[in-house]
Amino acid sequence: MSNNADANVQIEQTVTGSNQGTIIGSISGGVVIIYGNHIQKPEDIDPIQKLEDIGSEAVKNPYKGLLAFHEQDHNRFFGRYTEIQTLWQEFWRLHEPDPDGKYRRFLPIYGPSGSGKSSLARAGLLPKLQESLNGELQQLQIAVLTPGEKPIQELATVLLKTSAEDKLSVAKLAEWEETLNRPDTAGEYNGLQRIASLLPDIENRPLVLLIDQFEEIYSMCKEQNLRDAFIGNLLYAAKDRRCNVSVIITMRSDFLRETQQQPALNYLFSAQGFLVPVMQTAGLWAAIAEPAKKANQPLEPDIVQRLVDETKQREGALPLLQFTLMEIWEGLQQDKDPMTTLQQLGGVGGALGKKAQKVYEDLDSSKKASEKDSEKDIAKRLFLELVTLREGTEDTRRRVRLEHLRRDKNDDLQKVRCVVEKFARQDIRVISMTADDQQHQILEISHEALLQNWNLLQRWVEEDRDFLRQKRQIETSADSWQENSRNKGYLLQGSPLKEALHFQKQKTTKFPLSESAKEFIQASIKYRIRNRVKLANLLLIPVFLFGGIAVRYFRLSTISKIEALISFSEESLESNQNLESLLLLIEAGYKQKKNSINVSGNSYNTLKKNLIRSLSYLTEYNRFNGHSGGITDVVFSNS
Repeated sequence: MSNNADANVQIEQTVTGSNQGTIIGSISGGVVIIYGNHIQKPEDIDPIQKLEDIGSEAVKNPYKGLLAFHEQDHNRFFGRYTEIQTLWQEFWRLHEPDPDGKYRRFLPIYGPSGSGKSSLARAGLLPKLQESLNGELQQLQIAVLTPGEKPIQELATVLLKTSAEDKLSVAKLAEWEETLNRPDTAGEYNGLQRIASLLPDIENRPLVLLIDQFEEIYSMCKEQNLRDAFIGNLLYAAKDRRCNVSVIITMRSDFLRETQQQPALNYLFSAQGFLVPVMQTAGLWAAIAEPAKKANQPLEPDIVQRLVDETKQREGALPLLQFTLMEIWEGLQQDKDPMTTLQQLGGVGGALGKKAQKVYEDLDSSKKASEKDSEKDIAKRLFLELVTLREGTEDTRRRVRLEHLRRDKNDDLQKVRCVVEKFARQDIRVISMTADDQQHQILEISHEALLQNWNLLQRWVEEDRDFLRQKRQIETSADSWQENSRNKGYLLQGSPLKEALHFQKQKTTKFPLSESAKEFIQASIKYRIRNRVKLANLLLIPVFLFGGIAVRYFRLSTISKIEALISFSEESLESNQNLESLLLLIEAGYKQKKNSINVSGNSYNTLKKNLIRSLSYLTEYNRFNGHSGGITDVVFSNS
């Protein structure tokens, strides 16, 4: 039996004007779906490619592998008919007031990793929502987003896309972010409700927000105020009596403990949450057999039964099953017996890990003299960057921009991209590649199942967990510094700076810091230099006041500055900041020469020694600061 009440539902795509970077799907009956910045686009297609163009690919392989089923996949999503009906009825029931006259249009869908939450919500429930309980077709606007590191920005962006704005204006986006971030005089976050009331025809076409992977509000968003504002907006809009906004979320059940931080949210999980059940035998049979039957190449009953037996009562097995089915289908196209393929894969549990391991082993382990990393080195760094470390529970996925995976700004991005594409290719897709509104390429492990089933990745994470955590702490501090206009109060001082310098010296080869983090550490060093010089000057004030010798005060102050510069040049050298060390030494030498000052013998010898070391280690001879855009031409003066 099909999962959908209307097997003739059509989902089409339109892309117009300023929404060229956005996929907008429309379900017949008037339902319009808007996707946020980091939602994995259907079939990973180009944002302006027509959905009709992917039809031939869907026929070739009707199984999704590690990718979740999306709205466009509703006609090949099987096995969840009962759950879809239950969720559909619950969604519309929540549009009626409770016995106290209150509205709570907030539907939490939760379950373990690999239980099929996202697929159930997106390929099952959303296409069904066009039909109300009385059988009438509904006019809806549906916005789908994931919270990411900046949930308020994600929410403002998808709301702006839903509006009738001709342009996705940066100024308008900032205005709506401010509205969402600011509580009213009663402390309530009513920004979402206020913005929704301004959307075109909102009374006749209410807004449904689907927040997929809601756990990111805890795993990726590190700022409590953003988290509170995001959740506060959702809860306030969902209880508004005008019924302009309804909210559906999907979340991993191992994050339920975190919801206790927001008692009202925790209550909704308890009172009206839906725990996604383990798929039963009949559902598994349909999920395995029906897509192949629709593609006119049905599977034999013995292989279907074997797959059911290997999957049932196995936690988080649905993505593994889909991955195995994808491999079996590819084998069928080469006239390979499905049972043989399954045996070679090592069954449902072994398919994913073996495939990822095979791709890794096929990578080149050699490197040219001019290269810092082999393909295997890049792959290890890539996957470690794509993991969010957690304590006391399973690690999760992490989204990272492609250019942030370079060792440094001089690293070959094309070689990194080449490795990524080998893990993202059609027949494996353990890495998903999407683009945000600025057309930056965003990478993500396709499913947490990889973290639990690829032994090599598990070993990498466990071996390097402490160093990875320290690296992330430094980079998170650097991000906070940048986001707060480089306020000196966010710079590292004392033990944290000492630990960051030690990490940069000892671990930077294996765990390269981002360019922003390197700049952050250097700014912290310079700030400490200034503080030490100020302290030295304060200590010299009594000499000036009571000795009355201004020239001597100036001379001693300058010597303190020079010695501080020499001292920090040594720290820069120890943290592999060779150009920074050289610049500090040049400044020290300039002050010494300009003021005709001779520093102590030890300081002078240190200056000479560091100058020689800096020049011998130097690979960067100059640096142009102040320009952050792209470079198209370079002209050198002859003089």
